[in-house]
Amino acid sequence: MAKEPAGLGSQPSLELPREANALVDWWLPRVKGVLGDKLLSVMLFGSAAMGDYVSTVSDLDICSVLADPIAAEEAAAIGRVHDEMRELFIHGQHSTLGLVQVIEGPYVPLAVALDESAVAPCYTAGGRTRRFETGHPVSAFDRYSLAHVGHCLWGQRVQFAPPSHAALMKMLAADLAVLNDPSSWHDSVGWYVAMLCFIARSVFFWGDGVMLSKTEALRRCLAQGGEWEPAFEMALDARTRGKRAEALIVPLRAAFAQIAPTAHERLGSFAGL
Repeated sequence: MAKEPAGLGSQPSLELPREANALVDWWLPRVKGVLGDKLLSVMLFGSAAMGDYVSTVSDLDICSVLADPIAAEEAAAIGRVHDEMRELFIHGQHSTLGLVQVIEGPYVPLAVALDESAVAPCYTAGGRTRRFETGHPVSAFDRYSLAHVGHCLWGQRVQFAPPSHAALMKMLAADLAVLNDPSSWHDSVGWYVAMLCFIARSVFFWGDGVMLSKTEALRRCLAQGGEWEPAFEMALDARTRGKRAEALIVPLRAAFAQIAPTAHERLGSFAGL
């Protein structure tokens, strides 16, 4: 029997919602067709890995782990797969599923999965982003998710090395800089909801050392009450409304602007800012 690469192991299966399964069933054979034996593992992380996938809001976060770095021509072909998937599932034949986002995530060699300091040619497909570059495209928080709740959808499970405390703190500082700079805010329901989820999750992640799903973090913050309650209530509502949440843009904008200074102060205390 061939020896398994370091960091590979087995894991029980995960039951995905119908819409997420439809995406994976379409995407996976096409990616395997491009990458062949180079594809080692398909690792789910983010909301879906925590049982918090909402088809009308969520993307499906997947990190594809490769035996060797992806080549430029392979990256270009993978980009075309993602372009076709986005067109079919959001605007075309499969749009009846009601999805607003599809599969997103990086394609990295095993060396990057096992070492947060490693750099190599990688490819990232996220939304309309298509980026082929030598670097390290896995953010500290995504790496934490992959290390602690990552779930293997195909191949053998890769045990990602967790991020360093310094890397997590650096990411928190960058997010807080955005929170403190209204000129960098994106005036959309999706952006405000994402930032409110970041605030809610950060309260428990940095305060209690617990990584919660977006929905659970919002619910726990609501249970605590306080001045942030209206904003978190709207964020939770928006996650269930999907496209219909656009009607919340005006009150969401106002609520976010109201809590941003106090959220920056509270989260900044965790980072010593």
